[in-house]
Amino acid sequence: MLRKPLPSHWLIGAKGNGGSLARSSLIAAGQLIQAPFMYDYPQRAPFNEPSGREVKGAHALYRCYRAADEWFFLALDAKRQGESFCAALAIDIDLSDNEQSELTLQKLFESKPLSHWQTLCNKRDIACQALVSMDELRKANLIESRDDIDLMASNNVAFIHYSKHPCGYPVDLIAPNSIRLTQTKVTLPYEMQKYGADTLLVLKSLNFSQIKINEMIKKGVTATSWSELYLPN
Repeated sequence: MLRKPLPSHWLIGAKGNGGSLARSSLIAAGQLIQAPFMYDYPQRAPFNEPSGREVKGAHALYRCYRAADEWFFLALDAKRQGESFCAALAIDIDLSDNEQSELTLQKLFESKPLSHWQTLCNKRDIACQALVSMDELRKANLIESRDDIDLMASNNVAFIHYSKHPCGYPVDLIAPNSIRLTQTKVTLPYEMQKYGADTLLVLKSLNFSQIKINEMIKKGVTATSWSELYLPN
């Protein structure tokens, strides 16, 4: 997260007894400024997205269901895939009747394990995805970082394990390439170095002597590290 000290006039005084310095995330502030324009604008349709602790989805064909062994999410387009969906499940229901469809599908899905429904739906290109935790998703799609890594061969979601990350600890990060081209190899960007890692290299490229560089570091004019940790607390 990017952080930057606020202007000096934002320092909060304490009647001569010192002061407090407030720090704020620039990214979070930018999102806050843009939020009204993303959710409230002229001619916007009613924002009626389902909400609440008990909600399972938008409608009968786009919601969570429980199979005999675990929960999953069903997603399909009634107009484009409705007929194919009913044929796959061997049922005859009126999909325009949302309430009745939910009751029928709920009872049907509970009768067999998820693998059974996935087999039927996947053949028709209908999404039937098990609900898993982020940790389970990470473990199932973890790839070891290397120069010749092939993200094209991975699933839609990929996590990269860095055994020697600049932060000093092994870390797992989600792959940064959300868009992958079918005929072009995706190159994994190198991990971000610790702040200050290139200070000496940059100063030497500007023809500063080592004596001058040491002097600047001693005076605090420059530094080879922002903090002891990879990111400051």
